[in-house]
Amino acid sequence: MPELIVLCAGAAIDAAEPRGAATHALPPDPFSLEAGMLARELADGVLARTMRRARVAADRSDPSPLPRELPDETWLREHFGAAAGDSVAAWACAALDLSPPRWRVTPVHLEVGHHQIVLADPARLGIDADQAAGLAEAARAPLAEAGFALQTARPDCWFLSGNEDWSLEAHAWTMAVGRSVDGHLPAGAQARAWRRAFTEVQIAWHDHPVNERRATLGLAPINALWLDGCARRPLPARSVSAFTDEPSIAGLAIASGGKARPGIGASDAAAAIAGAGTDVLVDAGFWRAARRNGDVLAWREAWLRFEPWLAALLDAGAPPRGFERMRIVASAERRCVELALARGDRWKLLRRLDAPGTLLAA
Repeated sequence: MPELIVLCAGAAIDAAEPRGAATHALPPDPFSLEAGMLARELADGVLARTMRRARVAADRSDPSPLPRELPDETWLREHFGAAAGDSVAAWACAALDLSPPRWRVTPVHLEVGHHQIVLADPARLGIDADQAAGLAEAARAPLAEAGFALQTARPDCWFLSGNEDWSLEAHAWTMAVGRSVDGHLPAGAQARAWRRAFTEVQIAWHDHPVNERRATLGLAPINALWLDGCARRPLPARSVSAFTDEPSIAGLAIASGGKARPGIGASDAAAAIAGAGTDVLVDAGFWRAARRNGDVLAWREAWLRFEPWLAALLDAGAPPRGFERMRIVASAERRCVELALARGDRWKLLRRLDAPGTLLAA
């Protein structure tokens, strides 16, 4: 029988000192102070009751000073069998009717400060189709000179074809929001060539009419094109129905032979997954924006919204009818935790897992 997976990207708390991190002074998780109180508040909630008989199937942390990707991206890579050198973010191409190989690029705002350049959250820029078309037209010539053809699949999600053999280690914009861009810019054999194209696009967009209009509206200029990485190698066949509004997750599901459907709300949650007949991945995306922007209050509110949503999703029990197993996969900045519950585990009365305490303990 199929499995139900609930992906909770950004919901967990990082370990205070990941294994192998003793030589690195890693910053504490900014959400950890709120997490302790929240875990106690959720101790008798839906997640706690649902996963009381569950087990911790995995609990991994990345101790490196600068991880290549977020833990939920690593989990998605492994789950769908994406190649180690490919970008999870770039697989959004398959959800937007573009076949790999493709580079994903994102129009962004870089805030220039006294001591560093910081990447603003692209999701807050509000770029529309007309603005995207104007900026793309100005960017095509410098990109073509570097060997790229540009496709604007969505105003906020662009792709490049060409140079798929380039060796570039890129970080998706989700890794760099609110941070200095220095350590997140592409590295590798062709890094200098990309930097040249990157600079030419910046020049083309400086004082562009689109940015002049944005300035009159009090909006930040779109002043750079961020390279998120490349999707190159085909994915192994896997039948998964993914319910998500994230194009990268939808693309992974489609490219591996599965289906992608819009994210689901509490009112239709149980009905949406009923009778799927395949493994189901439900993307509970409540925490992403709060986590990347360091918004503790919004992160707490995300947990409180998740509780009734989870109750509606599971409806008649956990795992719900038609599923043999279910998993809660929760991540932080460096940590990914999996809680697993099989149908037979409901009778393991001596098992007492504190699910909120496990996910929210530093």
